[in-house]
Amino acid sequence: MISPELTTLQQQFLQEISREFEFTGDTYKVFIVRFDPNNYAIDDEDSLAEKITFNNKNEYFNKTQKIRDELRLNIYPIFVKHNCIIISEKGRPKKGNEPWKQAYKWLWDEKYPEWLAQQKNQNNQPEPQPENLQINWREVCQKMLQKQQEQQRLRRQITELKHEIEIFVPLGLVQPKPARRKEEIPFPDAAEGMRQYELKSEEITKQYEYQQFIDEVIGQQSKNLAIIGEPGAGKTTWLSKIAEYLADNSDYPSPIFINLNRLDNRTIKDYLLHTWLEEALKFIPSQITVTQTLEENFKQQFKDKRVWLLLDGVDEMKTTANSPLFQLHSQLEGWVTWTRVILTCRLNVWQPNPIANFEYYRTLAFSDVQVGDFIQQWYEKAEKRELGELLQQKLTAPQHSRIFDLVKNPLRLAMLCQSWYFLQGELPETKANLYQRFVDATYEWKKGEFGTTAAQRQQLNQALGNLALKMIDEQISLKESVIKDVMSLDEFELAEKLGWLNWVYRDQKTDERVYAFFHLSFAEYFAACVIDDWDYFLPKNHVDKPVEGKKYRIFENEWNEIFLLWMGRENIDDKKKEFIKKLVNFKDGVNNFYTNLAYVQSGIALVEFKSCLLADEIIEQLIKWGFGYFDSKEQVWLNFIDPIPEDARKTLLLTDKERVIPALISLFHNIQSEDTRRKADLISLLHDIQSEDTRGKFAKSLGKIEAWDEQTISAVIPFLENIQDEFTRWRVAEILGNIAVGNEQVIAALIKLLKDTQSEPTRRIVADILGKIAVGNEQVIVALIKLLNDTQNEDIRSSVADILGKILKTEHNYLITVSALNKHLTNEVENNFDLYKNCYKILWQCAKNLTYPQFYQAWYATDTTTLNQQQYTDIYTQLKQLQPTSTTYPIPLNAANLEGKTAEKAIAKGILIKIYGEILPKQKANSIEDIFDLENELQPLREHLKTDKIALIFCNINPHPELIKFCQQLQNHWLKIALITDTPIASPLSGFPPQQDNVLGVLQTWLEEL
Repeated sequence: MISPELTTLQQQFLQEISREFEFTGDTYKVFIVRFDPNNYAIDDEDSLAEKITFNNKNEYFNKTQKIRDELRLNIYPIFVKHNCIIISEKGRPKKGNEPWKQAYKWLWDEKYPEWLAQQKNQNNQPEPQPENLQINWREVCQKMLQKQQEQQRLRRQITELKHEIEIFVPLGLVQPKPARRKEEIPFPDAAEGMRQYELKSEEITKQYEYQQFIDEVIGQQSKNLAIIGEPGAGKTTWLSKIAEYLADNSDYPSPIFINLNRLDNRTIKDYLLHTWLEEALKFIPSQITVTQTLEENFKQQFKDKRVWLLLDGVDEMKTTANSPLFQLHSQLEGWVTWTRVILTCRLNVWQPNPIANFEYYRTLAFSDVQVGDFIQQWYEKAEKRELGELLQQKLTAPQHSRIFDLVKNPLRLAMLCQSWYFLQGELPETKANLYQRFVDATYEWKKGEFGTTAAQRQQLNQALGNLALKMIDEQISLKESVIKDVMSLDEFELAEKLGWLNWVYRDQKTDERVYAFFHLSFAEYFAACVIDDWDYFLPKNHVDKPVEGKKYRIFENEWNEIFLLWMGRENIDDKKKEFIKKLVNFKDGVNNFYTNLAYVQSGIALVEFKSCLLADEIIEQLIKWGFGYFDSKEQVWLNFIDPIPEDARKTLLLTDKERVIPALISLFHNIQSEDTRRKADLISLLHDIQSEDTRGKFAKSLGKIEAWDEQTISAVIPFLENIQDEFTRWRVAEILGNIAVGNEQVIAALIKLLKDTQSEPTRRIVADILGKIAVGNEQVIVALIKLLNDTQNEDIRSSVADILGKILKTEHNYLITVSALNKHLTNEVENNFDLYKNCYKILWQCAKNLTYPQFYQAWYATDTTTLNQQQYTDIYTQLKQLQPTSTTYPIPLNAANLEGKTAEKAIAKGILIKIYGEILPKQKANSIEDIFDLENELQPLREHLKTDKIALIFCNINPHPELIKFCQQLQNHWLKIALITDTPIASPLSGFPPQQDNVLGVLQTWLEEL
């Protein structure tokens, strides 16, 4: 019988080990129950499961399997890292030698005595235990927040002239699905502006003002939250006010506010323990340095849910990854996961990769009333109330409605208030004029501290423009060496003093300072100001094909804002007229794809160049494209081919609204009422996303299999080929699609089925499956293009076009598609218009993803081998050229077969099969069960290769979290792992982007350094 005292010590030991090893959630529960001495006699995992309440409440949830997974994936690997030896045997382990009993023996026979000795030593030390530290963490968090907000106010003075305005933009809860327009909405009057025409890509299900958001969302919910919006839209202001509210209300957890641009490639855990906590020491009288005890006490605040994390500026995190959101999500683990998180992020970063377990709210524009209130408060604080009243009068004048819309963003409104404060006069008509006002105001504001002459300002603006052009054109960061190549030292120092350039971090490799413009908008403005002629955007000597050696920046997204700012400049009207005329009459030689895009750009330009003589003609054409036209001869309403109407309508929202609104109202009055309702329905339907066919519920026993091995798949494929009953064939094909994402055997079999079958329903189903499991696969793309050509079924053709649109991913995908489909855009419209329109839809997507010269070359290519003059070679083929070093043998793995495999057994077996295919192609891989079996199989392989180390290099896969976790546990001192991917890869693994220059040389260097 265990004494009560010993039981208490054992429980304390288990709790402290769980904290040390960062076991949380279900992992913590399994650890505590499985390694409780009172449960040692329980060998039956079903009985053990009765003692654990898991987070998953699904009635089909397998508790026994959950215990096994937690032990194998999350507990044993941590034990092994702390020198626990767990020997995995093939088959059923001998009685008493089960892995959990080996772990139990290590824990209680080795770890527990060490812990008891530490307890005795600590009892003799004056340092208090974590539970005895008397720290008022709420007070510490409050003081840290006050310090951070004061620093934040100093940083924002350049735009707010020290005036803090307590007015918040509304927040809209976003439901991420398309919003349908209701047919009963009446056609609006011109006075209502363009809002009624806007068809949103997401639906705002509820709108919140400040107090309502605090009461209903902060006060009554427990979900993680994201506040998303454009630059300067008030995200930080919202987050800061939420932090103040939490700090001042003891009913809530204390806020810890982090500016994510301060992480400098560190993890959130590291920042909290080694920066935030160190800075907080001045508010903890009893502590001089950060001790282990203090760290544990601090972590306990998270585990006890006594703090919330407020993370500002996900988009400002320093990362080379495609998505900083992915990097952030990977860092929200361990003891950090116990807390609630509220973050802010720019819209363009959030939308492509939202974090799944966050509810997100979008910042909306100021209302007209809020704009007035903001101006009034701003000028009351500036003690110039009459100036505010005059500004409001100017803004509400009809000729300034464009500027009024522009300043419904808090940052731009603050800029305007400051500009008006220093330079009282007429409002600017364009964004370029507004930014110029702000630039002038900044120089005036700073002249007492850093006086500058007109010549100095002009020279500095020119230098900043040249620097911005280099940064944007070459897509580089502003390292100190880059800046000094463009600017003189005096110009650089002045730009720093004035705040145009700000040091943000040090380069991790070179320790060189890296700078950023005060705001990217001003980098774009300065760049626009130094572009002398429109030839920079579009070659003047263009006729009907790309001019060799010239860039067509007018068609590249990163230049859109610079183009608009250039069009808003003064004193270059003649050049702007020439440019608009060139855009309107642009000829591309490729069936008008870029001709139409050029026309769209001319429409967007009108908002900045309202005096354009061609404006009415351009608006008329855009409305015709967007809403169709009435054929008086045939007495029918005709529409243009998709997706021209969609892009035209988007352009109408961006162009000169004062011209568009009357034109649309005129169109409305010329349509009969019943036709108006029909057209409203059509507009709504065009903006709905067509849902994919719902898969049938069948073959449940097979469908439950999480992943199949290669042998099972090899057995099923001939069965698929020999089935005569079409319904059964559909079922088997769909099951294969569910469990074999990226599997080459399955893809090849489905392509063969697609070619052989004469059944149109089967073709449609197989095409749909391929679209889901073979993204970017060029064999599938070729097969689908052939189906598009061969089928006479309009529904299948439309479905295939949609699928192609989803699986085209790489540059080469787009090139071969252009070359294959352009022959269908001929004068056969009357004979086969359905084929024409579907090909047109796909080619339009290609045009948006290729440069004009690339598209042109592909359009006229006679042989697809000429499409990529850089000799398209897949990464796997390149990796096979890697050479072994004196210590390390590289094994490249085409890991497409691991796509979608999440179970440990499936991943382990898939990796072993691939390794055998590379090293021992004539031998069959042994059957294995888990990561321990895989490691045991690789040991003799290392001896066979006569090498100290093996380097596994995975390619052709977007690594999912389960695979990354598996690889992290597999890597050891003699087995190193690298992944070729754009996904950020955390240590101890190594990651290399596939498009990296000289990737082969970089990998060879990595091997040499192992």
